[in-house]
This record gives sequence, structure tokens and C-alpha cells, in this order.
Amino acid sequence: MTVEFDKSFEKWLSKISDKTLLGRIEKVILKMESAESIDQIQNVKKLAGFKRYYRGKLGNHRLGFERTSKSVIRLIIIADRNEIYNKFPK
Repeated sequence: MTVEFDKSFEKWLSKISDKTLLGRIEKVILKMESAESIDQIQNVKKLAGFKRYYRGKLGNHRLGFERTSKSVIRLIIIADRNEIYNKFPK
């Protein structure tokens, strides 16, 4: 799959100082790039009520992304599990 990065994702990523979390994010992005479909990515769930938005679990954090086509996803947000659903999707 092709992974694109939204400007807001880069902004959220710059706020993270935890190197362990950054390493996990990098691993998930690499797995997304190597996957042929969204079903092959672990801990990913479609958001109820939305056709194109998904979330991925990273411990206490969530990765919000949009499926723009069958082979392209756009990463939008990385946030704490208690905050993400108030901010994503909008």
C-alpha cells in the first residue's frame, strides 16, 4: 500500500518525545507500506459511521487514517486513546 502523510500528522508527530512510541509508529508505518490490503494490517478497525476512516491501536495511543483508494492510505493523527475520538475524524 502507498502511505501518505497529512500535514496535521506531521504536526502531531513532532509533539511526541517518547522514543519508544516513535519506534512503534515507524514499525506500523513500515507494515502498512508492505501490506497489500488494509485487512493485512494488525490492530486496525474501521470507525463506525464513516466509510473511509480507520484507527490503529498502538498501546495507549491511536493512529487515525483515511483510506483514499484501494491501495492508498493517508495518515492524519496520532493521539492518546482518550483524546483521539474527540479530534478525529472532522
